[in-house]
Amino acid sequence: MRVVFVGNFSTESVGEPETAYALEREGHEVVRIGEVMGMIEKIEAECAKADLLLFSKCRIGTWNEVRALFERVKCPKVAWIYDLFIGL
Repeated sequence: MRVVFVGNFSTESVGEPETAYALEREGHEVVRIGEVMGMIEKIEAECAKADLLLFSKCRIGTWNEVRALFERVKCPKVAWIYDLFIGL
């Protein structure tokens, strides 16, 4: 399975790097995309060739921009929240 994974893959991050590694260890192809503003076009292009979009907080644009991206992307989308979300 080809997974586009949007998250924090910095060396200080706990969660996303280990999840990506575990998926790869199980034989999946993981395309890591850093969770930064301005990545919507790249994510959309990668999702055209993906079986799954996996994301944590998905802080890549405004809520309306992210929602529009999710509507355009045709592969299944999965949110995996590791910790607090929107201050909760």
